[in-house]
Amino acid sequence: MLDQLLKASAAAGSTHADIRAYDFMLAIGNLCIGVETFPDYQARRMIDLLLAGLARTAPASTRCAPDPGRPDRSPGPT
Repeated sequence: MLDQLLKASAAAGSTHADIRAYDFMLAIGNLCIGVETFPDYQARRMIDLLLAGLARTAPASTRCAPDPGRPDRSPGPT
């Protein structure tokens, strides 16, 4: 089923045509690995990165948005 969805999306020009369903499933599964191990892990940000890479052109609103459930951990001004 996922293979059909990816092919339809590629045919519509929304995603890259060379994405294999198996590879996509592995990528999604690997997103879950760090959730319980690393307190700073931002799963939503990783999903944004994955989807932005899948899309032929990602809208600016979906590019690497910070996870609203996590505090910003970026270093402050130096």
